[in-house]
Amino acid sequence: MHTPGFKDRRRSFRHQIDMPVDLLLKDGTILKVKACNLSLNGLLFSCDEWTSKKIESRGIQNHPLDHIQISLTAELDQYKNLQANCSIITARRVSQDSYLIGLDFIDFQNNSDTNLQAYINTLKE
Repeated sequence: MHTPGFKDRRRSFRHQIDMPVDLLLKDGTILKVKACNLSLNGLLFSCDEWTSKKIESRGIQNHPLDHIQISLTAELDQYKNLQANCSIITARRVSQDSYLIGLDFIDFQNNSDTNLQAYINTLKE
């Protein structure tokens, strides 16, 4: 949907996906979520209230989140993985038990940036 007068400030195009992602919190907790969209700079995932409270026990919408860092792993295809450290850049409640949380990639492990670029190129085809 295009909004007249709206300027998209994103650094790279978002691709709609449905991808399982494992989030690793600082305390070692692994949370399984679904990524909704993916770009070269980050991803957006959906989760339930329980998961959001594991990420921020005081409430995901009531406190600053930029201090929270998360590691993630996702299988891009049968041969390549995405492994990245991320920070939370947005969180919003979309229903009683549904949240959308945006992550910004900080750095990558094991050539994951190259894997991500190659995967995104396949989405453009």
